[in-house]
Amino acid sequence: MGFQQSQRVFPHRSKAYGDCRPSDFESFKQVPQPRDGLRLIIGRLTTADGGDIQDDFTLPIEKRLMGKPLEWILREVFCPQRGILSDRAKVNVKFMLEEAGARLGWLDTSLSPRELKLKDSDIVEVLVLHKAGGSEDKALSEEASLPSRQSAIDLFQATADELKSGKLQGDEWAPKVWQGILKYAEDDHVVLPGLAVLADVVDAKPSDGKLAIAGGPGCDAIRLLFQILGELHSSNAAVQTAGWRLLAGLAEDPSLRPRLSYRGGAKTLALKMKRSKQMAPETEKLAESVLEKLGHKPADTTRANSITTISTAMVAVAPAPVEDAAVKWQRHSSEVAVKLERAVHKADPMDIEKALLNLISKMRSQDVNWQGLQQAGVGRLISELRSFEGDSEVQKLANKAVTEAGKLQIANFIR
Repeated sequence: MGFQQSQRVFPHRSKAYGDCRPSDFESFKQVPQPRDGLRLIIGRLTTADGGDIQDDFTLPIEKRLMGKPLEWILREVFCPQRGILSDRAKVNVKFMLEEAGARLGWLDTSLSPRELKLKDSDIVEVLVLHKAGGSEDKALSEEASLPSRQSAIDLFQATADELKSGKLQGDEWAPKVWQGILKYAEDDHVVLPGLAVLADVVDAKPSDGKLAIAGGPGCDAIRLLFQILGELHSSNAAVQTAGWRLLAGLAEDPSLRPRLSYRGGAKTLALKMKRSKQMAPETEKLAESVLEKLGHKPADTTRANSITTISTAMVAVAPAPVEDAAVKWQRHSSEVAVKLERAVHKADPMDIEKALLNLISKMRSQDVNWQGLQQAGVGRLISELRSFEGDSEVQKLANKAVTEAGKLQIANFIR
């Protein structure tokens, strides 16, 4: 694209994108929250020329900018910091975490942070393209050319017809298919034919495996496939069969196996689905085939049973070590904070109420200490929820949490 990346060294995070939380970003810890504004965390930056970095950039958006278009803010503030020519940049944004709305796809960046209802500590992915008119704007315009689900289905059928007639050539069809699947990932009537045609391509020509997982800008095909099989359509037998058929075909290529097994990947998903007892016999055979190709060896159940028996006997003789009170309080504080933070990002009043009730219960039973809750950022979250819009019950529970926090501080002081 001709964009000149800055010379800044990007800190490497060992966590997967979906597991990251605001506290995992060093820049977020260093940037104070603007008064009546927010901090937007940019966790990933991709460009149309294939650039893809795990970024760690916290963008403070002050009150005076809350009404400006988000794309303008990013072009004027973020792009220069990353050595990107802002006058030629088209900036696209989507949430990075599922609980914050990653499935919504690309946001309308012509709207302001206030109109998009962005919250402090939201984590996003940024895709930078040339402005409309440049050849490198093609990838996003192709995604926009799927205005309806029927257009996506027609595209899959046309691809299948070309495959049958032997006319499927080039490397442009795969990103189009994946962009259609991404856009309608929650619709099984779209996902099923999309995965089926990809599986057919790999079955017909295993050497096209790498091409078949070319998702295009902003779409990690392997990650999306795991999400479809493990979360979005875990109980749809037809989608499961098509997806595992595709995975089995991809696993035939030794060069793709590291990608399929990265961080557990396909192995973890296959074992999880088998344990759920939801797989049809045909699908289970495909999953076992994937496990075998990825080098998974079933555990020796006889040895495992003997170890379990010995461990049980040892537990009966020797009492478990008593956990230090300070360690226990810190662990419980972290668990409570994570639940509350996830609920706040998801912005579901029911989930927030459950998390607040859990917090209040822990404080009343003194299973947590106030210092641990403060370090985990619970105080800030409670403060935000006291002015939560849309559900007065959330505000009431947040005020109760403040009261219990005061009691907990007194109890901690006495202890």
